[in-house]
Amino acid sequence: MEQLPGRCSFGNQSFVLFIGRDTDLASIHSRVSQRLGVDMQENMLKYRLPMDTDVEQVLLDDGDVQAMFDLHKCQGTSLINLQIHQVETRCLSTHASRHSDGTQPLDRSTSNTHGGSLVTPEPLQLPGSSLEWYVRGEGAEGVVPVLTQYSVGRIHSVGQVFISKELLQMELTNYAIARGFNWKYLKNDSIRLTVRCNVSVCPWRLHASVVRQGPQFQIKTLNNIHTCGCDIMSDGHPRTSKKWVANAVKGKLVDKPTYRASEMMSDIRREYGICIPYHHAWWGKEVAVGSLYGRFRTSYHMLNWYSERALQSNPGSILSLEVDPETQRFKRFFICFEASAYGFEVGCRPMLFLDGTHIKQHRVQGVILAASALNGNNELFSVAYSIADSETYDNWVWFLQNLKKALLSDRRIAFLSDRGRGLKEAIPDVFPNDHHSYCFQHIMQNFNDQCAGKYAAPFKKLLRKILQRIAYAVTEQEYQDAMTAMELNSTEAKYWVLRNDVEHWSHALFQGQRKIDAALWDTPYCPKVQKIIEKNLQERRSLAIRHSDGIKFEIVESMKTYALDLHLQTCSCGHWQLVKIPCKHACTAIDSNKEAVTQYVSAFYSTEVYRAAYERNIQPIPTFDMPDPPQPSEVLIKPPTTKRLPGRPRKRRIHSRGEVDHAYICSRCKQTVYVCNKMLQLKH
Repeated sequence: MEQLPGRCSFGNQSFVLFIGRDTDLASIHSRVSQRLGVDMQENMLKYRLPMDTDVEQVLLDDGDVQAMFDLHKCQGTSLINLQIHQVETRCLSTHASRHSDGTQPLDRSTSNTHGGSLVTPEPLQLPGSSLEWYVRGEGAEGVVPVLTQYSVGRIHSVGQVFISKELLQMELTNYAIARGFNWKYLKNDSIRLTVRCNVSVCPWRLHASVVRQGPQFQIKTLNNIHTCGCDIMSDGHPRTSKKWVANAVKGKLVDKPTYRASEMMSDIRREYGICIPYHHAWWGKEVAVGSLYGRFRTSYHMLNWYSERALQSNPGSILSLEVDPETQRFKRFFICFEASAYGFEVGCRPMLFLDGTHIKQHRVQGVILAASALNGNNELFSVAYSIADSETYDNWVWFLQNLKKALLSDRRIAFLSDRGRGLKEAIPDVFPNDHHSYCFQHIMQNFNDQCAGKYAAPFKKLLRKILQRIAYAVTEQEYQDAMTAMELNSTEAKYWVLRNDVEHWSHALFQGQRKIDAALWDTPYCPKVQKIIEKNLQERRSLAIRHSDGIKFEIVESMKTYALDLHLQTCSCGHWQLVKIPCKHACTAIDSNKEAVTQYVSAFYSTEVYRAAYERNIQPIPTFDMPDPPQPSEVLIKPPTTKRLPGRPRKRRIHSRGEVDHAYICSRCKQTVYVCNKMLQLKH
């Protein structure tokens, strides 16, 4: 006889026993009493489901032992985890009678995944459940067995009391889905509920009515016998409404807010053995989100409360809410916590990345405007963000004005952006003394589409390399050499570079500093910086010093000479000023003075500065006393007006300024064309 090992634990004691399909529950109880000295009249055995270890099932008879063995055998598990739990005093009599005379099975569900609970005149709150199996549908791996560990036994006897009529209806739905039949209403009002099986010849019938003044409902009559076969001849079930789906997935939505409708369909098929259409899953998620986080139309009303509570928990923060005075509709909202502003001031380099992203939600149309920095570990550090209706000049000016209020000092900042709509003009208006740099990735993409796209692949690759030389040139001479190379290969490409504000994305011409190295945790400086220093120290051996007064040096490399000043920390090669790490020429001079190279490395690369960025925390905002949202007619802040565009929602990225679709050469007309709807209509 095949057996599986089981581990039985009680408190800090445990032992191993072997369980077969024919093992009776009495022998297991006897074994437990002998080994652990536990009185099984006052305790019960439970085991954890192998597919969901958070759910525990109780063993009440030999059938439960057989079902437990079959379940673990089917799942391929090698160990059965048994635990001993004390039975509550009010359940002892029922627990004992269960072993003696085998009366009507109790409701033995340990977990109500749908968030409800029921009350019965007899002790029906025993944890666990007997395991009943049925087969419905074909899954990806053949026949899918569905474990109805809590639904089959929920409707079982006269006298059951449910805390509300809605819960009784939900339990009826779960019971019908588990048993595979449908029911219809005979009476359905505020004081009574009568249903029968949808098959007219089947005698199954249930009648319940309100208890006293309510809201509890009690089963008065129940004929729990089916003659219809309990077989709905389809993979779906007519009772899987959006409300039922919402209750089935509500728990998972709490743990995973990004739970997708397609994932819900797969999980419900696997767990319940039924198929639901996509629109049922989608609407079910909407209902669940509304019950968990509130209704969409009243959520904007709570922004005033959130702003006040956030300022109480995080004093010194900047939160600004703007509402249209005429329509009382939400317009834009700015958030910058004091801890974020402080972390940027003391732990991040004076460089901010500005960008906007579209909100991909069917009810909320708008953009998120954000300002981020780089901490000492080369990670994004969120400084401020805002929600607005669109990426326009007015919204960017409003965002930057609030950002300027939030910053703790007037140090000069280098802004980096993709030349988004309105951003190019807004930065010099709000920060006239600071610098604005362009993202080179977007510059390269625009160069491919607008200039280099018409050339063959090898020549296009050459032009891209030259463009990289222009962007990363440190000195004026390197920039001029790269521009000369570009002109020799393509005059058109050179003029394209000059037309696209090269002074905002070339190192040699940019007035600010674009420095993007990092710092680590367990060393004074990060490993990348350490490798650069070691490399420069290795290369400085071949260099010579022609002239030196201890401060200013003339370094000879091959046939070239470089002027260097230790006090100003400058070198004519330009690399020391750019990255704030001594170059190989500086290492030569520092070594000749018998000084440590690390003394000349910027403090932004140190672990102390990194820790300082996170010295202050954003304090939690308690919501336990948040007032209930008002009725839609009483809200003071209404949601923004949105308009769904005709056709399918777009999936392609919205281009930044100067960016166009990829250019192609038509094989017939030999003209440059772009992939768009107009091109698809061309007929050659």
